Amino acid sequence: MKQSSSAMLIFGLLAAALFVASGGVAHGGVHRDAGSTLTDWRQITPPGKQSAAFTVGPTNLIEVRADDAVSFLYAELTAPSPDLRLSWRWRVDSAPAPTELAMRGMDDRPLAVHLWFPPPPGGESFWDGVKGALGYPTFGYAMTYVWGGTSERGEIIANPHLDDAALIVLRDGEAPRRTWFQEHVNVAADFERVFGHAPLSAPVYIAISTDTDDKGGTAIGRIADLRFGS
Repeated sequence: MKQSSSAMLIFGLLAAALFVASGGVAHGGVHRDAGSTLTDWRQITPPGKQSAAFTVGPTNLIEVRADDAVSFLYAELTAPSPDLRLSWRWRVDSAPAPTELAMRGMDDRPLAVHLWFPPPPGGESFWDGVKGALGYPTFGYAMTYVWGGTSERGEIIANPHLDDAALIVLRDGEAPRRTWFQEHVNVAADFERVFGHAPLSAPVYIAISTDTDDKGGTAIGRIADLRFGS
């Protein structure tokens, strides 16, 4: 992915080195269509940041906690679903006051689900190859479904850190606490709405994140029943 500044490139490389050095891996499963599998979940934290805590349960329940922290839990989609529809349940039990997701340094959110798509043919850069060799996930387009922020449900926000990336708000920062919400998204339709054309392929990674490092505070939430298919 082309990134918005050289600083983000350095961040990616340092984060990759940090991940490889730490070997942090959380094991667990996510239900998918028959014939589809996920590799192990892996956690990555930006260098210099406090790590969030992810607990992956045996029944596809992922518990998340961030105390002035930011981390990603990601898994490779080894058999991406051609359907490009995704559903899950999630809830937030605690979160800091909502912030402006479009502003770098203000873009905290208690929960997010990310889909990372491969670079287009010929679009992978030298630095993408370096990051891949270090074990860091390389991708082209990135689409993020967000719980949090001050924007309204359904609003599309440019990712303040990456080019070719966008946030779609599904639940704003004032959504009820300690309440499960069911989500069903048409990934292909959302991709075309965000980027102006159909996806060239299915996503290659799925990730979950939590982020409270900018303004501080504690976020506690859960995600369950991630499922590709209609």
